[in-house]
Amino acid sequence: MLLTFGCFLLSFLSLTASCRILGYLFYPRCYAPMVERYAALFSVPEAIVYAVIRTESHFDPQAVSHAGAKGLMQLMPATYEAIADRLRLDHRRLSVFSPDVNLACGVCLLSLLYEKYQSWDLVYAAYNAGEPAVDGWLADSRYSDGNTLIDIPYSETASYMTVVKRTAAVYQTLYHLSIIPDGKT
Repeated sequence: MLLTFGCFLLSFLSLTASCRILGYLFYPRCYAPMVERYAALFSVPEAIVYAVIRTESHFDPQAVSHAGAKGLMQLMPATYEAIADRLRLDHRRLSVFSPDVNLACGVCLLSLLYEKYQSWDLVYAAYNAGEPAVDGWLADSRYSDGNTLIDIPYSETASYMTVVKRTAAVYQTLYHLSIIPDGKT
């Protein structure tokens, strides 16, 4: 159905306009007011927030991973509780599945990881594999020069990093979002 609609658009619109419309369909800005609010509050580029949400849950607020991560930004229970406590949110009363709560905690986590690593590549790796794994890789000359990752031993994490980077670039271009700054990458 979506493909048929896309072909219909192509027949009536210019190729550039059709591609842009299809881009909006495949790369939506769901939850835009909340994303804008938390991206500004925690100084995380909107394109990165959208890329993480799209990669983690495809904008499904009820998503649950095989590992037990929950919500739009796929937060593990212990991470959700720690970040909620940091933000003075009552994690016992509020639901991790609430888009507002999940986004607040997820974007805060991205901000904390960036504050620690100063590199979006390392943030993506830590968001996927966890800080202990990334810290270990950075300390191991087989995987790092001490500042950046040269090799990533988890193929899932390497793939995740590539997908999030590409997705963030699409959001940045498609919606004319600000350039993504990075201290190291």
